[in-house]
Amino acid sequence: MARLYIENRRTRQKWDVGSIERDGTVFWSGDSRRVFLRDEYGVDDTNIRLFDVTGQPPREIKGLDDSVREAIFRHMSADETTLWLYYPQVCFAATNSSTILLTADAPRVPITGSGSGKGLTVKLAVDVASLKVRELRVRKER
Repeated sequence: MARLYIENRRTRQKWDVGSIERDGTVFWSGDSRRVFLRDEYGVDDTNIRLFDVTGQPPREIKGLDDSVREAIFRHMSADETTLWLYYPQVCFAATNSSTILLTADAPRVPITGSGSGKGLTVKLAVDVASLKVRELRVRKER
């Protein structure tokens, strides 16, 4: 586990915003108002976090990961779970840092028993202010 800091390069002031489990990728919004963190905490599992950096200290926008996972798990039956969860494509909307666009790769497997997994890819748009998740496209292998 490693500590995670956000630093103002002009003033050199930095804020401890927690930690990441294993490896992370950071995406800045085009207007530099928000920072998106993809925390790859398992071999094939990911947690996502979002920070508003307009104030001091930066503020984490809580609940993003839970809202996105809820939207993904709506496409699974009660006896299924994910083989892994990864977000291979993430970006802020071109004209609006209040919207995050992401693709989730979450193959489904039975909770009990075994199986190689059935594909599930979900493209989502997330409104940062409300954390409302809108599905743009779902591809589900039968």
